[in-house]
Amino acid sequence: MSNNNAAIENIYDKLAKKENDLGFLVARLGNSENKKKFIENQIAASDRCKNWNLDFKTEISQETIYEETRALKKLFDKQEVQSSLLQEKSQIEAEYHYFLQYAKNSDINVDDFKYIYIMDLIPSFQVDHTHLLPGIYISRQDKVGEETITTYDIRMTAPNQEPALQPSAIHTIEHIVATFLRNDPEWKDRIIYWGPMGCLTGNYLILKGTYPCVEVKEVMLRAFRYVVDYDAEVPGTTPATCGNYLLHDLPMAKWEAARYISRLQQDFHSEYPNIERPADAGGLMFHDA
Repeated sequence: MSNNNAAIENIYDKLAKKENDLGFLVARLGNSENKKKFIENQIAASDRCKNWNLDFKTEISQETIYEETRALKKLFDKQEVQSSLLQEKSQIEAEYHYFLQYAKNSDINVDDFKYIYIMDLIPSFQVDHTHLLPGIYISRQDKVGEETITTYDIRMTAPNQEPALQPSAIHTIEHIVATFLRNDPEWKDRIIYWGPMGCLTGNYLILKGTYPCVEVKEVMLRAFRYVVDYDAEVPGTTPATCGNYLLHDLPMAKWEAARYISRLQQDFHSEYPNIERPADAGGLMFHDA
């Protein structure tokens, strides 16, 4: 079907060849004479169609058709993305060409633009969050002078698989657990930082030194039991002591704390599922910028 009569004629010529004898399938556009000829061809072709049979021995299930259609759609989608990227590449190359011409006619030194620092992918972004389960993980270790500083991932929910924590609940957990840790006789001098992750699926605990995750688990169990049993006013929840003092929910914080305790006790995880850093055909590694 086309609004281009020349294209219709071209298809007709190919189908109407003696070896094909399928010209009756094509309807030329235009006047009533063309319509009349098309209808006459249908009548004349009826006998030829009688011998057309489908091979019903080959059964194709609806599921197979669906899967192949979906695969075909994925292929077309990839081709569309590829086409868009090629167009973008072409635009960048054109811009670069004009930039070099501009630089050549000005006082710009192109070499000044060649040493742009590309930031490496930070450790927490190398973790496969699609398979990350609640637990306690060592996120990173840093040297500060002679001291080792360790960041622990206190993961309370499974990212992208379960709902994130409510901001008001994790805010309350932050206040109560921070108060507990800063006052714990055994751990208070090791604590550098405690606070929620931006993704709201857990917290970061930064300690002086490095300790096995199972050891950190014990202090976390005590801290979260403290949240579950807490019945007083949440510390630091006045306009003078908190930047968002109305964003608190103690009952929900207790519920999340109780669930996390159960998870640590029943199915403890402390080994990260790592994600492979993508590379191009030449082996060049991709980095976040």
